[in-house]
Amino acid sequence: MEESCFPVSLEEQARLEPHALLLGTPGHSRTSNTDFFLHGLFRLFPGERQRIQVLFPEGETHRRLALTSDGSCIFLGTEGCILPRTDRPFYCRLYPFWYINAGLFTFSSRQCLAVNRVSSTAGLCALFKTDPSALRALYDTLRTAWGLPTDEQRYISCAKNCSS
Repeated sequence: MEESCFPVSLEEQARLEPHALLLGTPGHSRTSNTDFFLHGLFRLFPGERQRIQVLFPEGETHRRLALTSDGSCIFLGTEGCILPRTDRPFYCRLYPFWYINAGLFTFSSRQCLAVNRVSSTAGLCALFKTDPSALRALYDTLRTAWGLPTDEQRYISCAKNCSS
Protein backbone atom coordinates (compact mmCIF):
# COMPACT_ATOMS: atom_id res chain seq x y z
CA MET A 1 0.00 0.00 0.00
CA GLU A 2 2.84 2.42 0.78
CA GLU A 3 4.05 2.18 -2.81
CA SER A 4 0.73 3.48 -4.10
CA CYS A 5 0.58 6.50 -1.77
CA PHE A 6 0.57 9.79 -3.62
CA PRO A 7 3.33 12.32 -2.99
CA VAL A 8 2.93 15.17 -0.50
CA SER A 9 4.52 18.51 -1.39
CA LEU A 10 6.43 20.71 1.05
CA GLU A 11 3.44 23.07 1.12
CA GLU A 12 1.10 20.22 2.04
CA GLN A 13 3.55 18.88 4.61
CA ALA A 14 3.60 22.27 6.36
CA ARG A 15 -0.21 22.20 6.67
CA LEU A 16 -0.21 18.60 7.98
CA GLU A 17 2.47 18.89 10.66
CA PRO A 18 0.48 20.85 13.29
CA HIS A 19 -2.27 18.22 13.12
CA ALA A 20 0.23 15.39 13.28
CA LEU A 21 1.87 16.93 16.36
CA LEU A 22 -1.53 16.83 18.10
CA LEU A 23 -1.62 13.10 17.33
CA GLY A 24 1.96 12.71 18.55
CA THR A 25 3.26 11.39 15.25
CA PRO A 26 4.91 12.72 12.09
CA GLY A 27 2.39 13.63 9.39
CA HIS A 28 4.50 12.27 6.61
CA SER A 29 7.24 9.79 5.91
CA ARG A 30 9.61 9.19 3.04
CA THR A 31 9.36 6.22 0.76
CA SER A 32 11.18 5.04 -2.34
CA ASN A 33 10.20 6.03 -5.84
CA THR A 34 9.62 2.43 -6.85
CA ASP A 35 8.65 1.21 -10.30
CA PHE A 36 5.10 0.57 -8.98
CA PHE A 37 4.83 4.15 -7.62
CA LEU A 38 6.14 5.66 -10.86
CA HIS A 39 3.75 3.63 -13.02
CA GLY A 40 0.89 4.91 -10.88
CA LEU A 41 1.98 8.49 -11.59
CA PHE A 42 2.38 7.70 -15.30
CA ARG A 43 -1.28 6.56 -15.31
CA LEU A 44 -2.39 9.71 -13.47
CA PHE A 45 -0.45 11.97 -15.84
CA PRO A 46 -0.48 10.32 -19.28
CA GLY A 47 2.01 11.79 -21.72
CA GLU A 48 4.14 13.28 -18.94
CA ARG A 49 6.48 10.37 -18.32
CA GLN A 50 9.67 12.43 -18.70
CA ARG A 51 8.50 15.14 -16.28
CA ILE A 52 7.51 12.50 -13.72
CA GLN A 53 10.89 10.77 -14.05
CA VAL A 54 12.69 14.08 -13.47
CA LEU A 55 10.54 15.01 -10.45
CA PHE A 56 10.56 11.52 -8.93
CA PRO A 57 13.76 9.75 -10.03
CA GLU A 58 13.63 5.99 -9.64
CA GLY A 59 15.48 4.84 -6.52
CA GLU A 60 15.17 8.21 -4.77
CA THR A 61 12.41 9.08 -2.30
CA HIS A 62 9.29 11.21 -1.96
CA ARG A 63 7.20 12.38 0.98
CA ARG A 64 3.84 10.68 1.51
CA LEU A 65 1.22 10.64 4.23
CA ALA A 66 2.13 8.69 7.34
CA LEU A 67 0.26 5.44 7.82
CA THR A 68 -0.85 3.49 10.86
CA SER A 69 0.32 -0.08 11.45
CA ASP A 70 -2.69 -1.40 9.51
CA GLY A 71 -1.84 0.77 6.48
CA SER A 72 -4.51 3.44 7.02
CA CYS A 73 -3.81 7.14 6.84
CA ILE A 74 -3.06 8.57 10.29
CA PHE A 75 -5.69 11.24 9.66
CA LEU A 76 -8.49 8.74 8.92
CA GLY A 77 -11.16 8.65 11.61
CA THR A 78 -14.32 6.57 11.87
CA GLU A 79 -16.29 9.18 9.90
CA GLY A 80 -13.58 9.92 7.34
CA CYS A 81 -10.73 12.42 7.34
CA ILE A 82 -10.25 14.29 10.61
CA LEU A 83 -8.40 17.19 8.96
CA PRO A 84 -10.14 20.44 8.08
CA ARG A 85 -10.74 20.39 4.32
CA THR A 86 -8.35 23.31 3.75
CA ASP A 87 -5.47 21.44 5.43
CA ARG A 88 -5.89 18.16 3.55
CA PRO A 89 -3.42 17.25 0.80
CA PHE A 90 -4.60 18.41 -2.62
CA TYR A 91 -5.03 14.81 -3.82
CA CYS A 92 -7.35 14.07 -0.89
CA ARG A 93 -9.36 17.24 -1.51
CA LEU A 94 -9.70 16.39 -5.18
CA TYR A 95 -10.53 12.69 -4.76
CA PRO A 96 -12.60 10.98 -6.25
CA PHE A 97 -12.25 13.44 -9.15
CA TRP A 98 -9.35 13.66 -11.58
CA TYR A 99 -8.53 15.47 -14.79
CA ILE A 100 -6.89 13.89 -17.80
CA ASN A 101 -6.21 16.59 -20.35
CA ALA A 102 -9.45 18.60 -20.36
CA GLY A 103 -11.68 15.74 -19.23
CA LEU A 104 -13.10 15.39 -15.73
CA PHE A 105 -13.24 11.80 -14.51
CA THR A 106 -14.10 10.04 -11.28
CA PHE A 107 -12.18 7.16 -9.79
CA SER A 108 -14.15 4.03 -9.04
CA SER A 109 -13.32 2.59 -5.66
CA ARG A 110 -15.09 0.10 -3.42
CA GLN A 111 -13.56 1.89 -0.43
CA CYS A 112 -14.97 5.33 -1.34
CA LEU A 113 -18.33 5.78 0.39
CA ALA A 114 -19.32 8.67 -1.89
CA VAL A 115 -18.64 6.74 -5.11
CA ASN A 116 -20.63 3.81 -3.73
CA ARG A 117 -23.54 6.14 -2.94
CA VAL A 118 -23.59 8.28 -6.11
CA SER A 119 -22.67 6.88 -9.50
CA SER A 120 -22.42 9.97 -11.73
CA THR A 121 -19.82 12.72 -11.86
CA ALA A 122 -22.60 15.34 -11.72
CA GLY A 123 -24.08 13.63 -8.66
CA LEU A 124 -20.70 13.55 -6.96
CA CYS A 125 -20.18 17.25 -7.72
CA ALA A 126 -23.54 17.99 -6.09
CA LEU A 127 -22.71 15.77 -3.10
CA PHE A 128 -19.36 17.55 -2.56
CA LYS A 129 -20.89 20.99 -3.32
CA THR A 130 -18.39 21.66 -6.09
CA ASP A 131 -18.28 22.10 -9.84
CA PRO A 132 -15.85 21.28 -12.66
CA SER A 133 -14.22 24.74 -12.66
CA ALA A 134 -13.47 24.58 -8.91
CA LEU A 135 -12.14 21.06 -9.33
CA ARG A 136 -9.98 22.18 -12.25
CA ALA A 137 -8.50 24.99 -10.15
CA LEU A 138 -7.72 22.50 -7.37
CA TYR A 139 -6.18 20.07 -9.87
CA ASP A 140 -3.97 22.87 -11.24
CA THR A 141 -2.94 23.74 -7.66
CA LEU A 142 -1.98 20.11 -7.09
CA ARG A 143 0.07 20.05 -10.29
CA THR A 144 1.91 23.23 -9.28
CA ALA A 145 2.59 21.96 -5.73
CA TRP A 146 3.98 18.70 -7.12
CA GLY A 147 6.22 20.56 -9.58
CA LEU A 148 4.20 19.93 -12.72
CA PRO A 149 3.12 22.75 -15.02
CA THR A 150 -0.58 23.43 -15.43
CA ASP A 151 -2.10 22.91 -18.87
CA GLU A 152 -2.03 26.69 -19.39
CA GLN A 153 1.70 26.79 -18.55
CA ARG A 154 2.33 23.86 -20.89
CA TYR A 155 0.42 25.64 -23.67
CA ILE A 156 2.40 28.86 -23.21
CA SER A 157 5.68 26.92 -23.19
CA CYS A 158 4.73 25.04 -26.33
CA ALA A 159 3.65 28.25 -28.08
CA LYS A 160 6.98 29.90 -27.26
CA ASN A 161 8.97 26.87 -28.42
CA CYS A 162 6.88 26.35 -31.53
CA SER A 163 7.10 29.97 -32.67
CA SER A 164 10.89 30.20 -32.56
